[in-house]
Amino acid sequence: MNEKISMLDRYGENLTAKTYITDPAIARENEIKECMLILMTPEKSALLVGKAGIGKTAIVEGIAYRIQKGMVPNALLGWTIIKINITSLIGETQSEGQTENRIDLLVQELARSPKTILFIDETHLLVNRQGGLDFANMLKSGLDRGTIKMIGATTSDEYDYYIVKDKAFLRRLQKIEVCEPDKDATIKILMASLPKIEAQTNVKMNYTNFVKETIMTFIVDLTIEYNRVFESASRYPDICFVFLTKAFSYAIFDNTNVISIKHFWLALCNCDTVYPDVIKKYKPIFKEKFRDLIEKEKLLKLIELYNKEYNFVATIPISATQNENTNKIITEIEKNLPEGPAYYDVEEYTDQTERQLVEELIREKALRLLDQEVPHGIYVEVEKMKLRKTSKNQDIYDIEATIYVLRKSHKGIVIGKDGNMLKRIGTNARQDIEKMLDTKVNLKLWVKIKEGWQDNDSIVKKFKNE
Repeated sequence: MNEKISMLDRYGENLTAKTYITDPAIARENEIKECMLILMTPEKSALLVGKAGIGKTAIVEGIAYRIQKGMVPNALLGWTIIKINITSLIGETQSEGQTENRIDLLVQELARSPKTILFIDETHLLVNRQGGLDFANMLKSGLDRGTIKMIGATTSDEYDYYIVKDKAFLRRLQKIEVCEPDKDATIKILMASLPKIEAQTNVKMNYTNFVKETIMTFIVDLTIEYNRVFESASRYPDICFVFLTKAFSYAIFDNTNVISIKHFWLALCNCDTVYPDVIKKYKPIFKEKFRDLIEKEKLLKLIELYNKEYNFVATIPISATQNENTNKIITEIEKNLPEGPAYYDVEEYTDQTERQLVEELIREKALRLLDQEVPHGIYVEVEKMKLRKTSKNQDIYDIEATIYVLRKSHKGIVIGKDGNMLKRIGTNARQDIEKMLDTKVNLKLWVKIKEGWQDNDSIVKKFKNE
């Protein structure tokens, strides 16, 4: 075989040519900046050191992403990052009719490939151990001359046990300590990674950002350090991704393209990265935190079953307390109701007198402002309603009305401290009355007790007429 073999093409992965759905290195700006500074330093290469599962590879992908987007200093524009698995370099290869070590071929190719950064994960494997190939020694001359730029990554334990012992190799590298992200940073990483997971699984997470963040916060709280199974070797954010992707896997298993709270519940029940007593503790927390969501999704499932059984024109879940979809249901009813005969003239919008409308507006404002404090056992009676001219010859209505309540305690609530509640009722009612009458209004209100008025036929009849 006379063909010249490219080790970078055959055994490497071009990280700067990958398609990134989102920035792969969230909340790692400091580490990325430090790594770029080292790469721009002559005869120095970077070594990322940190515990397993904290995102060292993501930092390198983050640099590749920024090179791809032109978000780097000019000195790094157009550079290529190639990731190579060190085990693939063990052995020999025929190139141009000669048998050569793959690592030698790689070193030669890197010397001919300017603007190339070599990324080697598990960098400690480069160091000679028990008579094996000394890859580190083969790379040293290239690192010295600056013909090889490298980013390495290894765990803290492997760094202390292997790399520190090779002083000559260590001099060519500048260590970057990569710490485990804190809670807030981990939540940020999970939130920003959702589009990538959705694309990989073809499963959508159709919740609001608030709900998504609440779920991510629960996952991060569940997997705090002291909850993790000892020696599981998982850290933030990796241990959270294990939980999150398992929930998405349950959605795929259910043949659905939308993840639900049920799938997160299943991921919790079958989580093997935290202790069983932790799962037992967090189950009631999950049910309480996501109670509304659980009930809503049960309702949606029921709606789906009814829709299959019956041919409804539309199905609209509503919540009167949360004011959800109330306008939508009115629109849908109006759209589907058949048009009937006109019972009133188009100019007539009510059959009530102005006095009756004024009474109802005052009662409405009282009930809205008092909410649960006073039951609906109040009624309003207009004692006086007279139109007059002011000194400036402007029209004004003088209206005097009494709010009747059932009990003495209700009277105090309606009046409020220093009469403030009664003033608010009067102000709000006056504004609506002025809009209705298109005239200025001088409104005076009183509060009186009338026990058992609901048993008075004449008063009840008046309500019926209204």
